[in-house]
Amino acid sequence: MICSKCGTDNDINNISCTKCGTELKNNNIYPTSEENDTIIIDNSQKENDNDYNKNIAIILGIISLVLYFFSPIIINRISSNMPEQSKINISSISGICRMAGVIIMIFGRIKYPNSKFLKGVMWSIIVSIVLLITAIIILIGACYGIISYGG
Repeated sequence: MICSKCGTDNDINNISCTKCGTELKNNNIYPTSEENDTIIIDNSQKENDNDYNKNIAIILGIISLVLYFFSPIIINRISSNMPEQSKINISSISGICRMAGVIIMIFGRIKYPNSKFLKGVMWSIIVSIVLLITAIIILIGACYGIISYGG
């Protein structure tokens, strides 16, 4: 290794330079002229990891969308032919599925913050929640107006 401070050729196992005593750290390590080592950086594994992460992020987004937006529809279809008492028990699962969809989306956004697909899923869920809250406020206001002025 060549010392970055004084340029002395050191043994590869040395912790510090034999001439000036400078600590040989990872950022100070240079191959000696005698070794003629070539450092090859292989980015193919990194690209494969990025593709894998994109695929995982997309899968998490799809699961989140299905659980949040489509689970109530699927559960209603399943429970439509069931007795009334069973419908009540099954309909509570719908809220749990929606919460699971939100939790999966949050996990995905934390784990894969650069995923544009998960970002879109997040915003679609946020917009739907805001619209739902707005509709509830309007409905409550309308009911209150009818009750107080309907006299």
